[in-house]
Amino acid sequence: MSYIILNIRVSMAIQPRAIRTFLFGILLSGFFVFSVACSKINLHGIEVRDSLLLNQKVFTTAEEANNTFELALKQNNIKLLQEILGTDYQEILPVDTISNEDVQKYITAWEKEHVLLADGDKKRLIAVGAEQWVMPIPIVLGASGWYFDIKEGLERMRIRRIGRNELTAMKAVLAYYDAQMKYAELDRDNDGVLEYAQKFISGSGMLDGLYWEDNSEKNLSPLSPLIAQRIQGNSFHGYHYKILTAQGPLCQNSCRL
Repeated sequence: MSYIILNIRVSMAIQPRAIRTFLFGILLSGFFVFSVACSKINLHGIEVRDSLLLNQKVFTTAEEANNTFELALKQNNIKLLQEILGTDYQEILPVDTISNEDVQKYITAWEKEHVLLADGDKKRLIAVGAEQWVMPIPIVLGASGWYFDIKEGLERMRIRRIGRNELTAMKAVLAYYDAQMKYAELDRDNDGVLEYAQKFISGSGMLDGLYWEDNSEKNLSPLSPLIAQRIQGNSFHGYHYKILTAQGPLCQNSCRL
């Protein structure tokens, strides 16, 4: 298995703007899959700042901040959201691109169950729903009161996105391994040698890749078209994939993808 895994090159595709423009893709849509696991990440080292410098609304208690944020979502009160999250609130909450369905998912989970999890004496995290999904924007205690820390929220979202992409990359590599083992069961090019595929998608009328168009029930491709088409030359959940067909230079100390 190790040979097959090493036979595929995976490189990261950097997409910084995606962090800001898809809040609820990270914040809400992945409710009970990946975010629950990653929500337990602690970022104790981030400094608590005075919210007055951020031009944000401060609250007497973290509970008041939590309830006010929920009210703003329920009423679709953009002015109140701006007061709560600051003038740059759209960096973390792009309301123009968030669907009503995503917002309703959060509201429904919040109404079913919500608690404030303590992360030290000056930080609280909102956990909602039966699965205790944790919102990445923490409520912190500054010199003037409790407020939502946007800077740390963006960092937590970045960590979650990277983690979700890494899990998908691992699944893609495992799918690649299974496909190569399936491909090598038969002599696909009739040369008397069992061999691995040299590319993801076969040429026209050929069986020299892990996926081919003539995908009949009796001649199924080892790799599904969804994965094959997405990972060939394109970024798939933040990573690029390439089949290595020859031995490269040996690494001296460490190898970089």
